[in-house]
Amino acid sequence: MTPKIPSSSDIQIWKRDAKKLSKRDNIPLKKALEQIAKTKQFDSWNDVLNSERNNNPFNSDNDPELDAFIRSLPDQLINEANKGMFHTRKSYVKTLATNPKDAYKEIVKHFTQKVKDSKKHIEIEIWLQVPSKLISNLDTDNKVESFFGSIYDKFPRITHVVVDFTDRPRRLLDFGDPSDPLTKFLNNEDWQ
Repeated sequence: MTPKIPSSSDIQIWKRDAKKLSKRDNIPLKKALEQIAKTKQFDSWNDVLNSERNNNPFNSDNDPELDAFIRSLPDQLINEANKGMFHTRKSYVKTLATNPKDAYKEIVKHFTQKVKDSKKHIEIEIWLQVPSKLISNLDTDNKVESFFGSIYDKFPRITHVVVDFTDRPRRLLDFGDPSDPLTKFLNNEDWQ
């Protein structure tokens, strides 16, 4: 049976399933991820990530060395977490880029620095400020999902991204056109 190519949202759901499995069976998260991968017909969790990455338009400019560095961090920190030295750090990132590819590069650069600066924090919560036009320029739900989902995938230690806008109050969008990508984005609780 051919495994399903996962979307960014599939990856997030499978990660949550792995966290639940890890807690339930008292096994390391890495082992739980491998078990989830096998239930989805993949040989390993890396195969899951590679499958999504190869089909995600925003991952065409991946830096293999950077990816390797970022993916190595959780394992380096797992012993600290097991000793009770678990920390979450809240960080703030802002971009004024409205072109999705430029914004992606800038956000990845900022997030990478935040990860490097947070060596004692097993998880990082990012408050991301972007121009509302960036979301509008992504024009479809799938592109919005791919854009932010690929950031989650690239940075395993980032557990939550709260998106705010540099140029308009969020509350004004409650009355927006329900079919507008920006309104849909704001009404999607996964990104709030």
